[in-house]
Amino acid sequence: MLQTHHRLTRKSDFQKVLKNGNLVQGIFFGMAYLESSLSSGPKIGTIVSNKISKSAVARNRIKRLLRETVRGYIPSLEKEALLVFLAKKTSLEANAKDVANDVSTLLRKSGLIITT
Repeated sequence: MLQTHHRLTRKSDFQKVLKNGNLVQGIFFGMAYLESSLSSGPKIGTIVSNKISKSAVARNRIKRLLRETVRGYIPSLEKEALLVFLAKKTSLEANAKDVANDVSTLLRKSGLIITT
């Protein structure tokens, strides 16, 4: 589970990142990011729509896999940023290794981390 100060919770923050941020695409997720001047470190949010699956169990599984993976990357993030991960339909078949590879790729594409 992500620590409270690393969670993106306000609807206005999600909207700000989605509207003003940059978007990079991976196989299982898209990631919108917006560099900020926060002193508390990066803030991370996840969006898994009902369009992905009608089953709450499936949607929550995707969120758990994603949050656990991202939690490991927080210390290696180079910049302060707001991140929103958007699940794709293909994420239903993803396992933990696939999610880790996709998150690593997204973070490198965005320039938020240099090495992993």
